[in-house]
Amino acid sequence: MFVEKSDYQQRLDKFSGLFQFPQIDKNIVKNILTSEEMIVFEELLFELKENNFILEDKEHYKLTEDGLFWGNNISREILTTVVEKTLGLIKK
Repeated sequence: MFVEKSDYQQRLDKFSGLFQFPQIDKNIVKNILTSEEMIVFEELLFELKENNFILEDKEHYKLTEDGLFWGNNISREILTTVVEKTLGLIKK
């Protein structure tokens, strides 16, 4: 069965898929997310770094060993939060 996805769904699928890899290029994230989504992502990123799931350098986000183990959960949490918070921002 073929299901056509909106541009929004395709963009978020790409974003979610990034967290299946140990290293994520920051430029790719910036090219996928809107400025509002990026703000929410950066808030979550702070928590993930505080809990030692992600490290950050100038060009990449890097999942730690724990981050790799919990990667699917992290990806789902990031995606859910970004969608919920940005849709909330849009509705206001």
